[in-house]
Amino acid sequence: MIHTPPATPAETLDSCRARIQALYASHPQVRLSITLTHAKVVEGAPATIVGVYRHCFCVEETSCGVPQRHTFTFADLLTHRVSILPAV
Repeated sequence: MIHTPPATPAETLDSCRARIQALYASHPQVRLSITLTHAKVVEGAPATIVGVYRHCFCVEETSCGVPQRHTFTFADLLTHRVSILPAV
């Protein structure tokens, strides 16, 4: 069996942290998607990165009309539990 490497380099915790830190510094308005197994799923909700810390980051989203803050670890980005994209 031939193993082909992925087209893009694998993301690490440090690269996730650097990407979120750069978004926070330059353009904190993002699009947030959350995929959970036993809770609601948020797809493409407008959100704002409100804090980046050593092991986690915080976002505030208003998809249901009321501002809600969520805290995620950088591992959530690696496992695709959370997806953060720059807002257009």
